Amino acid sequence: MDAAGPAVAILILVGLVAAFVLSIPAVAGAFDRHRWVQLDLGLLLVISIALMVVYAGSDDGYYGSGVSRWDHGTRFVGSGVLLACLIAGIVAAAGVVAVSLVRGRLRRLGMPLVLLGFLALAVGWFSLTAGH
Repeated sequence: MDAAGPAVAILILVGLVAAFVLSIPAVAGAFDRHRWVQLDLGLLLVISIALMVVYAGSDDGYYGSGVSRWDHGTRFVGSGVLLACLIAGIVAAAGVVAVSLVRGRLRRLGMPLVLLGFLALAVGWFSLTAGH
């Protein structure tokens, strides 16, 4: 596993735990006046997506040089699942920014969006890493 693999895994794990722990108070309205908590986790989600793309393009040590993790991952689950995971993460990050800009109860959807984004990235990371 190259350097991006553990970094992505750690970021996804930290994001999942933080989003899960903070989702219940966020839905209850604890962060209605503090949008920066959601935006910070949204930024962590964007960084995780960027590292996931780097990880997907890196050489897969299982097959040797010339075969990327994306190539190997698409053999296992198909490119549709990996694309869906990345797109879901991007949509979740955009949704976090969008709901953070509004006032009121709609802002409470930000933390569950972050949680869904990190869950999608976890599935994508597993798809890129599985089979080794």
